[in-house]
Amino acid sequence: MSGNNYNNNPIIQTNTKIGFADAIADRDFLFECFVEKKEILDLLRSDSHKYFIIKGRTGAGKTAVLQYIQNKYERVNCIDLSQLSINYIANSDIMIFLNNIGADFSILFQILWKHILCLECIKVKFKIDDETRWSNFLHYMEKIPLPFFKSKNKKIALDYVKEWGEKFWIDREENIKDIVEKYASELKASLSVNDLKKISSGVNYASQMSSERKKEIIQRVKSIINGKQLADLQKVIETIASDKNNEKVVFYILIDELDTDWADENIRFKMIRALIDVLTKFVEIKNLKICVAIRDDVLERTLFETDNITFQREKIDDYILDLQWDKDELKELVDKRITYLYKKQYSKENVIFDDIFCEKISNISTFDYLIRRTFMRPRDIILFVNECLLASSDKSHVDSKTVKKIAEKNFSRKRLDTIYQEWSSFYPGLQQIVLFISYKKEKRIEISTLYEDKNRFDDFVLELEGILEKRNHSVVSEVIKTYLNSSMDDFQKFKLCADLCSFLYRAGIVGIKLAAEDSVQYSFRNKTVLHKNEINEQAKLYIHPTFLSALAIEDN
Repeated sequence: MSGNNYNNNPIIQTNTKIGFADAIADRDFLFECFVEKKEILDLLRSDSHKYFIIKGRTGAGKTAVLQYIQNKYERVNCIDLSQLSINYIANSDIMIFLNNIGADFSILFQILWKHILCLECIKVKFKIDDETRWSNFLHYMEKIPLPFFKSKNKKIALDYVKEWGEKFWIDREENIKDIVEKYASELKASLSVNDLKKISSGVNYASQMSSERKKEIIQRVKSIINGKQLADLQKVIETIASDKNNEKVVFYILIDELDTDWADENIRFKMIRALIDVLTKFVEIKNLKICVAIRDDVLERTLFETDNITFQREKIDDYILDLQWDKDELKELVDKRITYLYKKQYSKENVIFDDIFCEKISNISTFDYLIRRTFMRPRDIILFVNECLLASSDKSHVDSKTVKKIAEKNFSRKRLDTIYQEWSSFYPGLQQIVLFISYKKEKRIEISTLYEDKNRFDDFVLELEGILEKRNHSVVSEVIKTYLNSSMDDFQKFKLCADLCSFLYRAGIVGIKLAAEDSVQYSFRNKTVLHKNEINEQAKLYIHPTFLSALAIEDN
């Protein structure tokens, strides 16, 4: 079809959709209508070792990429985080006590990830699913020719997999427990009988200890979890990498759902950080691709929660695919899905977006109107189109009035709720901050106007402080605390507002224009993070068009 001859269109059925927010539910559309972006093709190329981490905001298509890989390729293993029994660490008396006194478990967590990934690599590369194949694998590895100076390393590697791997294809969870129990036993043995009694009694023994005693125990932990197992695991990686047979056959290990409650929050971000730290160790295995999907905010919180002076952000940037989309790619995605939908429902050919949507809304093309109210992500445009189709049930096309009066209102409200859910763990009090900056119902805001009403500003700060008292340490609580400990004059108020605006910018709720000659920057298409020091008194905020309807702000 072509043009806008709506009389030839079938009636839009009730609950017609071009896909679903959840990638699992969306699989039917996903596999039939997948758009192979250049970055994704780079990820899939057998001669490329680009990327370990696929990062993006909610709805950017991270899980969809992993689903596509799983469907397209045969040699794929998916790690189910719920099977790792990581909470076994969080529930162990000895581990809780050591965590409370400040013991560093980063090496232990790296050992766990390296161990998991090594065994998964062996499993998928050598197709091990029973004891016979396991024995064949050991026999095969013993025959791999290596230079004399590396033969000792191969023996260490083989001894390691024999010790830990005999039943790994049966129960991944038991493997993890075995490692944790091994270290827990050694750590317990290093403590006195009196220490162990008090730890198991349920009292907060850590708070009763002197600083000297804590330091002494922390040093013992370092000597026990000293990295030898990490070194042995590196030899396993080197030995697997030395196998040049079938190097062109690419195999995948996929990790998703790091943003779920797969581990207690006390250790989850430390575990994610440990995963990031060990991924690059697998570069030596040329035909292995480890793909880890992670949300932007989860990655940022991980790096914030586990910050240390030796970490250099740029060292991991080469391994990150920042999943972003342009307008043409999103139009292709929508057209493919509408064509597939109509062929499936009506046996019509080549029905695309322009055939069922009005030509213009507010003097711009309808697709441009929709896309400007998204973060340029597949899920956004799919859900907005779905709202338009839902509001146009029993019609032959989607008109401008239906889009503006019904679909946009529903889409805007749902998107704002999603942003609150997505970012409130990193920015507690986010909803109160949004309501504070939008109270004048203006889409363009000068920062100085936020604190011109002194009473209103003071009430807002006190409300936010009350909310943050019930939450764990966060960047928001830090800036509020800094402000309350300052002179609280206009300059300090501006500094606090600059901090809050940088948070809103990061979450995508506002864009920021730094100078009159600049264009408006948004985190989803420009710099991901805008530091408060970059925000001056001439800067202006622009509430993103996605949220104007939900905040009852006119888009003039």
